[in-house]
Amino acid sequence: DEQLCIKFFISQSKDWRELEHGHMFEGRMFRRAWLQGVVTSMSGDDVWIDDGTGTMLVNIERYRSLVPDPDFSVGSYIMVIGSIGSLEDDESFAVSAHKMIDLSQDPNRETLWMVEVPAFMKKWKSSTPMR
Repeated sequence: DEQLCIKFFISQSKDWRELEHGHMFEGRMFRRAWLQGVVTSMSGDDVWIDDGTGTMLVNIERYRSLVPDPDFSVGSYIMVIGSIGSLEDDESFAVSAHKMIDLSQDPNRETLWMVEVPAFMKKWKSSTPMR
């Protein structure tokens, strides 16, 4: 059974493998990624997110076509869901956001995320791998 969206810590993306129609992690395919973290930098449609385990580029061009003036800034804690693409170095990935939510006002945001990802990974690892 194919998993379409993966909740992950940014440091785990170093173990992703790009495929023709998605990405592979621990023998399971996925097409979208869900990450959360602090906005550390913004330039045009490029936003850098730090989740405490690493940083990742998030492109918000597609999101801005739906929400022209996103309501977050450097220092905001945001949730991002989107498709994955490779950067020019072919060793790093970026997310093209299609959903973003500013979670800055939730005092439990980071604590919950630190519990959600391991719980998701436990379920992920117990699922049947792709053959």
